[in-house]
Amino acid sequence: SVCGARSRGELPKTVGVCQMGPSLTAWICLLAGQFRMSVRNIQGLLKDGFGVRFSTGAISEAMGRANRSIEPVYTALCTEIQHNTRVLHGDETSHRRNNEWRWMWSAASDRHVVFRAHHSRGQGAAKALIGEDFAHVLVSDQYVGYNWVPKERRQFCWAHIIRNLTRMAERGGATGMIGARLLLVALVVVRTQHRYDRGQLDQPRYRRRMKRLRGSFGRLLQTGADDPHLRSRNACKLLLKHQLSLWTFLRYDGVPITNNRAEQCIRPYVICRKTSHATQ
Repeated sequence: SVCGARSRGELPKTVGVCQMGPSLTAWICLLAGQFRMSVRNIQGLLKDGFGVRFSTGAISEAMGRANRSIEPVYTALCTEIQHNTRVLHGDETSHRRNNEWRWMWSAASDRHVVFRAHHSRGQGAAKALIGEDFAHVLVSDQYVGYNWVPKERRQFCWAHIIRNLTRMAERGGATGMIGARLLLVALVVVRTQHRYDRGQLDQPRYRRRMKRLRGSFGRLLQTGADDPHLRSRNACKLLLKHQLSLWTFLRYDGVPITNNRAEQCIRPYVICRKTSHATQ
């Protein structure tokens, strides 16, 4: 203007503070989360499908706004997971942020799943997610980060045990023979549990069979604890130390013997990590 003064008006309250409205922001987050699309793929879809152009930075910023807006829901889910879940599944995997290695932790119940990126893979990170006063049953692999959970309320995943015993059985010699026998018993345990879940075994017969299998497995572990092969010996000693965690499903009805629930929940993130080459 001629006078050189600068005037500034105010936007109506109905006008947003950014280019994207809540519907577009939610849709971008759906594409990134549920459908595992990278930021550049989302950028291309918006351009080709709707004729709108946004920078990758604007799309990332929209995701950040969405994260902040759903924080109350996330907090409520964490509370539900920590205090109102009878059986919880836990798992973790590596997570890269810029040039730093972090860890993506997951906790899943039958109805909910919560993720948290953390700089640590230690017990503190597990406690931060599922609660230090967690008082229910945790199903997990044999990772030491969950060892603070009492053994009688922790269920080791038998699928992981079978995988480890398969490696032991493939070593040959006396070590391989012990591993093969342990593997056979472990497979029968899983098959017996599946038959019971399908109603093909009544409870008395199921209990008798599991009691025999538990005894056989324990005796074979004692034999394997004296094996000359270092890794096989340590694996057997670890299972002997945590024997209670092998059979928690016999003390609490409805406890799964595998950690498939957590594995299935964290798998989409692993796929996203591979396709997006980590986050920037």
